[in-house]
Amino acid sequence: MRAFTAISHRWPTLCGLAFAGAGVLGLVACGTTTAGGGGVAVSTADSSGDAALGAEDGTTAADSAGADAVGPDSTGADANGADANGSDAAAADTAADTAADTGGGPFVTASHLPQSQVINSKGNLLTNPTVVPIFYANDALQSEIEALAAAMSTQPWWNQVVGEYGIGALQVGKSLMMTTAATANATENNVLGALKANLGNGKVWGPIVDGAVYVFVIPDGTTYTDSSGGVCCNDYDGYHDSEMVGSVEVAYAVVCECANEATGGVTIAQAFAGAFSHEVVEAATDPDPNTEPAYADVDTNSTAWSVANGGEIADMCEYEPDVNIQPDGFALPVVRVWSNAAAAAGQDPCVPAPAGEVYFNAMPISLSSVHIIDNYGSTVLTKGIAAPSGQTVVVPIGLFSTGEMSVPITVQFYDFSAYMGTTALLTGTFDTATGGNGDTLNLTIHVKKYDSQLAGALFILESTDGTHSHQWTGFVGK
Repeated sequence: MRAFTAISHRWPTLCGLAFAGAGVLGLVACGTTTAGGGGVAVSTADSSGDAALGAEDGTTAADSAGADAVGPDSTGADANGADANGSDAAAADTAADTAADTGGGPFVTASHLPQSQVINSKGNLLTNPTVVPIFYANDALQSEIEALAAAMSTQPWWNQVVGEYGIGALQVGKSLMMTTAATANATENNVLGALKANLGNGKVWGPIVDGAVYVFVIPDGTTYTDSSGGVCCNDYDGYHDSEMVGSVEVAYAVVCECANEATGGVTIAQAFAGAFSHEVVEAATDPDPNTEPAYADVDTNSTAWSVANGGEIADMCEYEPDVNIQPDGFALPVVRVWSNAAAAAGQDPCVPAPAGEVYFNAMPISLSSVHIIDNYGSTVLTKGIAAPSGQTVVVPIGLFSTGEMSVPITVQFYDFSAYMGTTALLTGTFDTATGGNGDTLNLTIHVKKYDSQLAGALFILESTDGTHSHQWTGFVGK
């Protein structure tokens, strides 16, 4: 199993995922990390086309100290909701039978649960965003990072990943330079102090640019520590947040050049690029995550996804094996991002999708109403597998694809805690692990114990055709 690119934002303390040893990642409060052992899995994707496709401290919860009083809209679409009465199972069987009975007729995608939706909590958006990189002097990667920002602003990728969320064209501001030299150590106080001291009318960096996200680039050789004690390149690769500068709330991000990830042929610049593109996307769609969250969380039926990933639109794709892509016009990789439109259409929700892709996945045929403790420490009703601690349940898993496939879909079960390098809470075995569109696999889950921070346990289903892989995040509770 690969280790995952985990890129996320910032809750009241830093939130995201962290290394939990041997290239496996564990959850801290929301930041960015790159693929296992420093590897960045880069694939190619079609850089044209619409995102709508025609229609991310070792705990398993983000810091619960944050008071997001608004939270996700509980009246939103039922993204994972399904009655536990098996109606979805019947629908899946009907679709499969229809496909079989046509005798070579039009392909019919098997019925499946709706995919998650990222909810707008009505916070601010940077609808006309400008990215402003901030460098220390003599940064060896400055020209590559500036070229990356320029490509993000001129290539179709930007509109593909954020256009449907009301974000306009990306502009690139003139790079700013730190007024002090890079040292062996830097802290959050250093960067926020520089932001306040240098930004504004009559100051070194000039007036605040409306709609800007100021991105501090921490150079290789500098150890950056945030206010909660998290260390960049060890616990995360970056994060975004906002800070009051005078009377203006200013969006900013911190992204690090991590030499420890330059392994297996991956360069520091490639490892940096995914984190940079991730944080800029999320800063535009959720610039004030702690004070006025916007696209910061998922519908309540999909709470397991936000607990595991973080809930922002780049977080939602952070575990996808093909999360890093290098579209035409880019010299460095950028990330794929969750599309509500593609998800609602039953297509690959992480866009841009690989050119010519037949999307496939596996998920339970039906879900029950269960309780989970969310990222804010609240117990909420969500959709999941109902199974008390110590019990064993058999869960029918439905397979679907959006077109004919020449090879079978193979599904693997992962306990999320073990996935993150801690003690497994669940075990899962299939009666058979392969199938195709419309097939049902029986998954036996044994609940060893619950995670007390969640009042349940998370798991991941990973489906592969040997070339591409897709994931579904689930929850067992009561």
